[in-house]
Amino acid sequence: MVVSSGVKVNDECMMAVKSMDHNSNAFVILAIKANQVTGKQEVMLEVTVESSSLTVLQDICHEDADHNEFLQLMPPNEGRFAIVRVCWYADTGRSESLRTKNVFIHWCPLAASVKSRFVYAASTRTVIDKFLGKFSTLIETGNIQELALEKIVKKTQENK
Repeated sequence: MVVSSGVKVNDECMMAVKSMDHNSNAFVILAIKANQVTGKQEVMLEVTVESSSLTVLQDICHEDADHNEFLQLMPPNEGRFAIVRVCWYADTGRSESLRTKNVFIHWCPLAASVKSRFVYAASTRTVIDKFLGKFSTLIETGNIQELALEKIVKKTQENK
């Protein structure tokens, strides 16, 4: 049985994630916070970053500055949800082609409070269901090294 936290996903989150379909956002970070009107906990948009120019490095096409910014925005003692766009060149046998995928990240560091870890864990299924079809890979971690771009791309490639 999956425990649900009862936390709802704010509509602004959905709009930000949908804009990733048009390649305007490099990543979106979502946080569970109290709604100022209702006082109830909601998954709310915390940060959205538009793409800077694409670069290619060792067969990985990515927004290097954007990914570094993303890593800096992951708090060391609080959970977050994020959707990150990654791209790379894949050899299809005939030629190389650019692949782009969105990755869902459930960030939950060990330094987060027990309550925070529980609320994020219990809300994960609700958030995933809300964004069904908007990402290809799920990464759950509290280790910043697991969010290195090369590791995210590798997991995404393995999850074809």
